[in-house]
Amino acid sequence: MYYVRDYFDIFYAGYWDSWPALQGATGITYETNGGGKRGINHRRDDDLIMTLRMAIAKHFTASMATVATAAANRVERLRDFRRFFVSALEAGRESDLQQVWVPQGKDPHRTREMVRALRRSGVEVYETTEVSTLTQGRTYLGEVKDDVIVPAGSYVIDLAQPKGRLARALLEQDTVIDEAFVERQQAKAHRNEQRGDNVPDDDYEFYDVTAWALPLAYGVEAFQVGAAQEFVGTMIDEVPEVTVELPARATSAYVVAPGSEGALKLGLDLLTEGYRVATAVRPLNVGGVAYARGALVVRVGRNPDSLHGRIRELATEHGVEVASANTAFSETGITGIGSESTFALKAPKVLVATGAGVTPASYGALHYLFEETYGLEFVPVSVDSIKEIDLRKFNVVILSSGWPGRYGRLLGQSGKDNLKQWVTGGGTLICLRAAAELTIDADTGWTSARRVGDSDQDGDDSGDKLEDEDAEPLPVPGAMLRVKVDHEHFITFGHEEDELPFLVNTDTFFTASETGINVLTFAE
Repeated sequence: MYYVRDYFDIFYAGYWDSWPALQGATGITYETNGGGKRGINHRRDDDLIMTLRMAIAKHFTASMATVATAAANRVERLRDFRRFFVSALEAGRESDLQQVWVPQGKDPHRTREMVRALRRSGVEVYETTEVSTLTQGRTYLGEVKDDVIVPAGSYVIDLAQPKGRLARALLEQDTVIDEAFVERQQAKAHRNEQRGDNVPDDDYEFYDVTAWALPLAYGVEAFQVGAAQEFVGTMIDEVPEVTVELPARATSAYVVAPGSEGALKLGLDLLTEGYRVATAVRPLNVGGVAYARGALVVRVGRNPDSLHGRIRELATEHGVEVASANTAFSETGITGIGSESTFALKAPKVLVATGAGVTPASYGALHYLFEETYGLEFVPVSVDSIKEIDLRKFNVVILSSGWPGRYGRLLGQSGKDNLKQWVTGGGTLICLRAAAELTIDADTGWTSARRVGDSDQDGDDSGDKLEDEDAEPLPVPGAMLRVKVDHEHFITFGHEEDELPFLVNTDTFFTASETGINVLTFAE
């Protein structure tokens, strides 16, 4: 007995069956119920005992049958494999999305990382050698722009290529989901809304994220082109590192524009090495050049003479343009490098919660981010130790995603009091994902925000709980939603856009805070 399809949606391009299927192979996942949490003997609902040995035998039989079938039909299989790539050329030429154009943008590092990901997957990418004008291009936030000037050195992915189907799956803004599947989920949502509190809800069949467009995921500028446009360029193999012109020796300060990964790394390296770094919280003018708020300012007079050589080394290492300022005078605007709106930064001394109560994947992601991406040292501390540790040794505490109830029990009142006293003294507390629910606990009172759906008030009499703002939200399987940006908060340094794409994979949403700043809020 076996079944196919059933619960698993297979929309995401990165599964062990969808990924090979997008590269011309036959992607198959074999699973059966034995082992794991079911142990070596599992009693099924009809009282039949399924053993781990039986499960192994099923896997072995299925695998050998697959190999034998492929070998017996090797000629047809190879022809089918070739036909997949040949037909992809025609499919790309007839597609409503025929090209994706990617300028270097404000962060060439992230742009090149995305292009490297495409090249690792065998997707053909061209680099333009002349300035081009896109007659019409659509941004990944849906804005249609005419006559877009695209500089030389930009990247073009033409979907009329052997790996065109894979390229489309990775780059298209909206992945079309099977209509019957969507209707079935909407019907479940409607039934669930009509059911009483004592009746279990129907489970939704979304298995994973439904949005992963790489330009949005990497945060890079890109344009979708419906009709292929000619350009002058060459197909690339390797993606070179960013090269920059080194700054001349400054007499007043060095200035770095915000908004790039390289700028963050350069600033972080200087701080951890003991150099004094500041940032301007308003738009800045230096030597007649305008910089967005969040620009890094490294003043010569407040640093040792070694700064000049070190900042040139870091500019090369991180591929960051560094400007030299020889005067503090601002030719235009109200903010210069000597203004009071330029504040000193502190080297981060970070504590990261780990152990019981913490999701291992969340801690692992933080560990990778700090160690591999930023080279930033941090101290892992178990949640239950936070109540007795001297937090004054740190200026940042990060509570990794975990289970809010267990977090609360492990911290206890003394742990919460310790954190509250530390925050009141100027510490920065960052709560990731589910750990954020700890901040709305009545015992902490750290924010006036509450979890949407946790109201004690009854809804209206319409019977339609979807219209009630206190209704419990539907779980979002992983979609990119549009959020509005509050430009008055430092968290948004480097983001001058009014709206940003935000990956949501949760059923937890918060009401706006009445006592704090709501930095990102969902559009209407």
